[in-house]
Amino acid sequence: MQKRLFGIFSFIIILTVLFMALMSNSLIRQSYMNGVEERLSSDARYISRLIEMEGGRLELMTEEFRSLSEDLGFRITLIAADGRVLYDSTEPAETLENHGGRPEVEIALAGQVGRSSRVSATIGQELLYVAVPNLTTDSDVAVIRLAVPLKSVDQYTRNLIQIVVGVALVGLAAALMLGYRWIVSLMRPIKELSSATKRIASGYYGEKIYTGTEDEFGELARSFNTMSDELKGKLEETSAQNTQMNAILSSVLNPVIAVDRELRILFINGSAKRIFGAEGLDPRGRFILDFVRSSSVQEALTALMKTNEPTVREIEMTAAGRDVYNVYANPIREFKEGGRSLGVVMIFQDITEIRKLEIMRKQFVANVSHELKTPLTSIKGFVETLRGGAVEDERVRDRFLEIVEVESSRLSELIDDLLVLTDIERRTEDGIYEPIDMKKTIGDVVLMLEDSAASKEIAIQSILPETLPTLHGNPNWFKQMLINLVDNAIKYTPGGGHVTVKVSFDMKEITISVRDNGIGIERDHLGRLFERFYRVDKARSRDVGGTGLGLAIVKHIVLSFGGAISVKSEPGKGSEFTVLLPRTDVGQRVL
Repeated sequence: MQKRLFGIFSFIIILTVLFMALMSNSLIRQSYMNGVEERLSSDARYISRLIEMEGGRLELMTEEFRSLSEDLGFRITLIAADGRVLYDSTEPAETLENHGGRPEVEIALAGQVGRSSRVSATIGQELLYVAVPNLTTDSDVAVIRLAVPLKSVDQYTRNLIQIVVGVALVGLAAALMLGYRWIVSLMRPIKELSSATKRIASGYYGEKIYTGTEDEFGELARSFNTMSDELKGKLEETSAQNTQMNAILSSVLNPVIAVDRELRILFINGSAKRIFGAEGLDPRGRFILDFVRSSSVQEALTALMKTNEPTVREIEMTAAGRDVYNVYANPIREFKEGGRSLGVVMIFQDITEIRKLEIMRKQFVANVSHELKTPLTSIKGFVETLRGGAVEDERVRDRFLEIVEVESSRLSELIDDLLVLTDIERRTEDGIYEPIDMKKTIGDVVLMLEDSAASKEIAIQSILPETLPTLHGNPNWFKQMLINLVDNAIKYTPGGGHVTVKVSFDMKEITISVRDNGIGIERDHLGRLFERFYRVDKARSRDVGGTGLGLAIVKHIVLSFGGAISVKSEPGKGSEFTVLLPRTDVGQRVL
């Protein structure tokens, strides 16, 4: 940088000297020319006074004119008003052509001082001409023109320029020498700053520099020293925080593991070492799959590296007797907006007991449902027998039997729904995963429920694209989901209404909406609409039938496909249920 600064400084100085030399040449020449012109004008006026003193008789002044010309070194030419040359100190006047067309003469004849420089046609030299009007009235001389060779002007100018250039070169050498010393002194604190910066980069935090000046470099040095002290404090604080964070994470009961993008372990706490058999070892820098031998963990890490989005997976650990863990994997990002991912941190939650309780609950519901279904079947058979004539009071008998039959059917439906719900909740990775023809399934559901809709004069309409992507999953669950949504819309739509099933899709997901113009739902009820056995209007629900599990089943089916369901409704205008399902024909398998 020092050489570059000196080069720039030298270039500027040399350029300045050259510019001044050029300007000096022009100014000196012009200044000298102006002086010569003024002198010639003054001499011309002196000659005018001589002519006036002699009464305009030029023959009496010839010798004096010649003497003036030789002594002062200029040519004298006297010109009449018509341009004739009356006298010339160099050539006989009668041999010279008319000078009325000369530029300086024309100006003088107009009453002003004329100036011009050119090569003389008479003597073949470049001359400076100054023509002055003769104000004497008793003489034929109208213009007095004096001329001096420019050769003398150029010689004088060259001599003066040589002196200026010599002085300039001496000044240039002195300026360069002083400039170099100044740049060296200027660069000294910068070099010290650079050296201190390198020492800090090498780990010598708290390094300082001293300049002993109060200028900008002194201010820079003080700022650098302040920065160095603050950096040292921040690094010490960060180191203490890291130590504290490691101590906290090491004390966390849940296993915690952090890996980089190459899946090498960055951190592992004591709990994780215990469950993965790494006690007494330092696994940092080693691949996580050397310790966590689980395909689910590997899939979670792979998915997160691709999507950079948090994910949760459930895994089984056989080392401790088939313990079940939820693995919460989150990306480690840089501390800035849109920062890139640096790796993954995983927290393992032991949910073994929770899963055991869930299994017990599911088994209980299944056992109770099966126990209830057998006597209910017997009751229905007994009712059919009674209808054959076993009861004498026909009116009471029929009423009783009708009530029993209705309640039996409702209980049977409840049991069926509980079994469906239990089946969905019991979903595992080896569950049914088959291609689903959505267009055919929707057509079957509409055809199935047409009679129910026609009995209330409700029109069912389906709006489908010409082609639909193939969804993968449990075909029976998908069909049950549609049946529940459409049947629900028919139940809560007054006669003469309409129900619309619409399907659309994009590159990521499939959207299925079931819309009606029925009675609608108050906003306060929308949040609990998918809870089991929740009814908006219990009295009306009894009238239209149902178990209170239809929408709960829909929600669990949607979740089993990895999707989401939402509802928009307005009392008196109708409701719209929207199901979003991820496309399985362009992504990974969804179970």
